Amino acid sequence: MEYAPPAIPNPYSLLSQLPPEAGWSTCLDLRDTFFCIRLATQSQSLFAFEWTDPDTGQQLQLTWTRLPQGFKNSPTLFGEAPASDLATFPREEYRCTLLQYMDDLLLACATETKCQTATQALLSYLAETGYRVSWKKAQLYRKQVQYLGFVISKGQRALSTERKKVITSLPRPTNRRALREFLGAAGFCRIRIPGFSAIAWPLYEALTGQEKSPMLWTEDKEHAFQQLKSSFGQDPALGLPDAERPFHLFVHERDKIALGLLAQTVGPWLCPITYFSKKLDPVATGLLAKNFYISRLSALCKPIRERCLACAKNNPKSGPSPIPGIQRSGTTRFVDLEVDFTDMTNCRGTKYLLILVCTYSGWVEAFHNRTEKSCEVAKVPLREIIPCYGIPLSLHSDNGPAFIAELLQTVTRAMGINWRLHTAYRPQSSGKLNA
Repeated sequence: MEYAPPAIPNPYSLLSQLPPEAGWSTCLDLRDTFFCIRLATQSQSLFAFEWTDPDTGQQLQLTWTRLPQGFKNSPTLFGEAPASDLATFPREEYRCTLLQYMDDLLLACATETKCQTATQALLSYLAETGYRVSWKKAQLYRKQVQYLGFVISKGQRALSTERKKVITSLPRPTNRRALREFLGAAGFCRIRIPGFSAIAWPLYEALTGQEKSPMLWTEDKEHAFQQLKSSFGQDPALGLPDAERPFHLFVHERDKIALGLLAQTVGPWLCPITYFSKKLDPVATGLLAKNFYISRLSALCKPIRERCLACAKNNPKSGPSPIPGIQRSGTTRFVDLEVDFTDMTNCRGTKYLLILVCTYSGWVEAFHNRTEKSCEVAKVPLREIIPCYGIPLSLHSDNGPAFIAELLQTVTRAMGINWRLHTAYRPQSSGKLNA
């Protein structure tokens, strides 16, 4: 008899059938499933065996009437039998979604009432077809259930705590077999880890070589091993795909590794559905250069990159630096001021001097203060500068505590003053003040 491998569905493909609006679920585990499937009468003779009665010593010939556990095709037949029986369950009548993975069943509905009604109907249906359910493992009418190592809730699926503990508790591999076991356990959850292939690539390189030869464990492999384990502590709750909403696919290539993110809009935010990462082979790496040629590609990409807001906020500014020795200057008196504190001899409790310099005229205003706080800085423009010269357009200072305080920044923003900060003790930034 030829071996028929079982047709086991992909858990991620199976869970993608859950509708996002399903907020109540029931999880059932079939009990003694092999013994619930009857053998056809013409097939029972194939499983005949001899049995000796321990009391009389008489040898008897018996046969299996149920699916035997030792038969090599039992898992295949078992996977097909419940699927065939559950195909006739009226899902549309009860407005539910029923998933089956071997002997694990998941029933999902939109409301608690529908979930209770559908669960009772499913239990009655299983009893009529000859199946039994484990009461200890049953999870009935819940907003959150554990199924196939995942925590399923409305519109989300996350790794269970038990599965995370199993992976994070694995010791550092000492041979290639142990390393394959770790990569197999971690690779099952690769769609939940951004850039999995890029992180795990040093570990895959360690699998090359003879099986029994010593495995060289370097610092980069240890870093990849620890980074993968720590990634499970930051496991995101992925959303369930909704076919009625548009999908957003973000792709990127780094170090010959293809990276991708599939997401959907949920309210004002993008909810990740799955992460993708794969090492490109030499054929895929050279495909673009072999079949396509874009003239002046860098020149075409440069204006697009320059208009990118994210790049402008995070990347360092490029271009020629200003000529040293040339200081900025306001267009008229007291529209552009430089501000800084300096120490003075203690006189009647005042030992700080707040200096303001007009960059247009070079006029200096100095005010003594008891403290070097932001409230002292805010009082001077309000009481001394604005009544005499009007509201300045911009103020310049270093990034000292008195100048970056929230109080001072709030006051200047309310008056429409642009407060610019620069590096302390740098004459090129505040030359007029230091002069």
